[in-house]
Amino acid sequence: MSRTSAAARFTPNAKRERLLLHCGHPDYREKIMDIDTAMQGKGEGAVLATDLLRADHETVRQLFDAYQDALDSDASSRQSIAQEICMQLELHSRVELEVFYPAIHDEDSDFVDTAVDEHEGLASTIAEIRVLPASSNEYDDHIFALMDLFEEHVTEEEEVLFPELEARIPTTLVSLTDDIIHFKERVVGSTEDLEGRPT
Repeated sequence: MSRTSAAARFTPNAKRERLLLHCGHPDYREKIMDIDTAMQGKGEGAVLATDLLRADHETVRQLFDAYQDALDSDASSRQSIAQEICMQLELHSRVELEVFYPAIHDEDSDFVDTAVDEHEGLASTIAEIRVLPASSNEYDDHIFALMDLFEEHVTEEEEVLFPELEARIPTTLVSLTDDIIHFKERVVGSTEDLEGRPT
């Protein structure tokens, strides 16, 4: 059975709720950027994959801000925010590596190849953070190193890659929106299933 497009399947309000829901954070209504802002100036059904990725970027930026605001808090509070940063980045990386980059690779293969390497750097830093105790003197340094890697990566995407793609292949980006939403549904759903199983 063929899949209908995002434009055909979602009313504006239903689409907005779906985009909000699958950005990955359990408190998504407060944590992510205003999807109405992301959709501003776009007709019904014209939400682009790049809009969703920008929303992901804003989610993580807000979490890094929250971490900086919590520097004087106890280690447990900072670790909770750090774990959320890592989770959001891992989900976002999977979206880009498994859905977005393969779809746009032929448009700018050099950029995509570099971006894949940058994701490896993010993953390596996340792995180091996960094994460090939050009370360690190195913990904050690792979080800020992750923030620098993240900001360098997403700034290149937002200022170079995304505008080029939006000008050249907007139709492809519209269809990718649905693919990203479905991918997040599967990933988040699988995680919830595992967390809900009795031990």
